[in-house]
Amino acid sequence: DISWGTKGLDTVQTARQRTALRDPPRPLHLMSEAEMAEWDRQCQAAADEDRRRLKEAEANSKQMMHMYKWYRTLVVVLLIATNWLLVTYVMDWLVAYGHEAVFT
Repeated sequence: DISWGTKGLDTVQTARQRTALRDPPRPLHLMSEAEMAEWDRQCQAAADEDRRRLKEAEANSKQMMHMYKWYRTLVVVLLIATNWLLVTYVMDWLVAYGHEAVFT
């Protein structure tokens, strides 16, 4: 792996924000069935919201990693192409005009 000062940036860091869920209004063993059902519904809604946010963060992380790898690949390809142009055309031009090639 080629590192250009990006060591440790191979993973995209995401802030996992949890849904705030208050404590129950009173102890669970003192709650009625209706209150318990409402508390369960709130807990389930909070858990669903956390799962949705986690899926979005993972999808964004995968997309950012794909873009990062594409950019790195593009830089390497451009580096190879410019080096090839330098060696092929600039050295031929130097030899053609009577200059002695330095890197032979």
